[in-house]
Amino acid sequence: MLKVNRASQLDILIIQKMKIQAHNTSFAKLILRSALRVGIGIVVICVLVGLCAVYSFFIEPQWLTIKSVTLSESPTVTLIHISDTHYKGNRKYLTRVVETINKLEADFACFTGDLVEEKKYLHECMAILSTINKPLYGIPGNHDQWARVSKADLSDYFETTGGKWLENKSITIMDNTVVLIGGRHFSELQNVRSRAPDQKHILLTHYPSIVNTLPPNSYDLILAGHTHGGQVRLPFIENPILKGSDAIYDRGLFHTEAGILYVNSGIGTYLWPIRFRCRPEITIIKL
Repeated sequence: MLKVNRASQLDILIIQKMKIQAHNTSFAKLILRSALRVGIGIVVICVLVGLCAVYSFFIEPQWLTIKSVTLSESPTVTLIHISDTHYKGNRKYLTRVVETINKLEADFACFTGDLVEEKKYLHECMAILSTINKPLYGIPGNHDQWARVSKADLSDYFETTGGKWLENKSITIMDNTVVLIGGRHFSELQNVRSRAPDQKHILLTHYPSIVNTLPPNSYDLILAGHTHGGQVRLPFIENPILKGSDAIYDRGLFHTEAGILYVNSGIGTYLWPIRFRCRPEITIIKL
């Protein structure tokens, strides 16, 4: 009986040891599987981040989109709105922008500031833009001022298209049915703004926030740029870069007290040659 009991105890110890070993093996496998899953997750995230980086740097910054906006049931004016080229020598891309514009039907085109960041690029930029086959009207942006771009540098180029450089000026076009007004600040606009009930008044300004300083019903349409649409728009956060009024009037159409505002997302980029969920834009507006 004693031998039997000892044998039974030995069997129990062996079974317990086997169970412990099996448990340790299962736990090790569990750790290994968890580590493998985490590793795969990290690899997938790295791949996705890499793909997003490639897309943001090499695809979207030059992936033009054409947006169409109709503001009247019976429009009498069709215009093209572009902004913020920030030209840095990419001739091929800007030439493609112009070729795209030249295929579109419109009465005229409007540019709302920031041609270049450095004056050395101005003449090449304007040599390309002046091949637009529609009258081109434009105003300066803050980068044009920082680059010390002068009206004399630009007037001839814009007039080559049949348009005009509208720095604190106004012009009546289309058989006296449209008044274009160009300005930077409200104090300057007061000197050039006129109002006639049988005309459509369109303001070209670089800064969207100017609508906060204008009287009610000042213009039929206000065209602006400056924001680049945020340039990088993340899911859920949407617009992590812009602040204040720029974040409010970031891109697209806004119905303001001063008039209908359209903010163009721009053609070029600033600081980093990157765009994410905010493609460069050519806008066709029917008014």
